Amino acid sequence: MTEFPPGTTIRVSSLHDIHGAGRITFMATAGGPEPARAIEHFGEQLWSVDLMDADLMEAGVLEPLARHRVRFLSPPDLGRVSGLAPALRSLRPVFVLAADRQVFTNTRFLTSLALPVHIDPDTPVDDAAELARVLDYYLRDALLHVPIEPFHSLLRTRPLRRPFDLWDTEYERAGVHLHVADDGAIAFSPAWHRAGSTLGTLGDSWSTIAASPAYRAHLDVTGRIFAERRACMFCPHLQPCGGFLKRIRPERDCDAWLALFGTLGAETGRARQLLRQYYATAGTA
Repeated sequence: MTEFPPGTTIRVSSLHDIHGAGRITFMATAGGPEPARAIEHFGEQLWSVDLMDADLMEAGVLEPLARHRVRFLSPPDLGRVSGLAPALRSLRPVFVLAADRQVFTNTRFLTSLALPVHIDPDTPVDDAAELARVLDYYLRDALLHVPIEPFHSLLRTRPLRRPFDLWDTEYERAGVHLHVADDGAIAFSPAWHRAGSTLGTLGDSWSTIAASPAYRAHLDVTGRIFAERRACMFCPHLQPCGGFLKRIRPERDCDAWLALFGTLGAETGRARQLLRQYYATAGTA
């Protein structure tokens, strides 16, 4: 049985026995174990619950999750969200949105209810202009007081010696985040598992997994980009992306996100003012 290093966050969709890890994210599906069972099974290890299906957005599912960090990964039904506002306020919710043609409308609506939003950079960008409107809203709306990710974390950590990049905001940082599939296969994330890239299984020792070529290659993603002379090495926005957008599909068109990174870089001064405003309003750091 794998004994994960302390501080590791493991994402699971089954009630595996996870040893050694610091935190568990449980991915709840309509046909899988109920989130309440995950709370009982994982106890204090449970850090977050990802609700993968719209059918799970019901008061009976949400009420046992009070005070837990809950991410909603299905397309939002705005009418249902309004009706569940009291239950949602008892959670620490985040709505993960696709970069589709409704991304700005959905973002405005959810944040107007003080519900944080996270734009998923893995989803196809249907309308670059709508995605750009979200960033402009985040940077310039004086009434906004909840974060819009990944912009918020990318800007918040810019002054640090090692600012965040998309590997951090999307929970795929090697040595920190891992995924255990239903069959016990271990990968960096569900996306890597779907692509057929695994590191081992729950039956392997951690030393075996940590010594695997795939794991070791991901410990220095930027170094690998330069060693393999990938096109990303010439990108002016390598820092905030880190090669994440092309990690599985090198042919992917990432121009819409690169334009956003350019805006973020140009708005650094404005961003610092925005962050001061956010923390003054939210009262948190």
